Amino acid sequence: MLLRQNNCKLIVYPGAFNMVTGPAHWELLQRGRAVDNQLFVAACSPARNENSGGYVAWGHSSIVNPWGNVIAKAGSKEEIIHGTHSRTHSLMLTHSLMLTHSCLLTHSLTHLLTFFFRHVEFARG
Repeated sequence: MLLRQNNCKLIVYPGAFNMVTGPAHWELLQRGRAVDNQLFVAACSPARNENSGGYVAWGHSSIVNPWGNVIAKAGSKEEIIHGTHSRTHSLMLTHSLMLTHSCLLTHSLTHLLTFFFRHVEFARG
């Protein structure tokens, strides 16, 4: 959320997940980062080249919106992707997320601290 508070709109990061971790984690991590940080995520990966004799990347570069929806996604081969969004729609999404996230964070933190202090009291007593 620190990035969002400093007016960041997009995180761009590279990755080269392999054929085991790619299907399981690649999209999941992008979507999680987008939702956690309440901003767009663009993740680029090398295209898959199974004939290289070396490391085989999963591929699947993509763009994810702050709600965690994939708005553009490449396949495993070399490809250029692009995504568009409406500024109005983006502001509505972000505003909704900030209100929801703020309320949930406050509630969760209060619940966690209450649980922690009760647990500590029982452990001492």
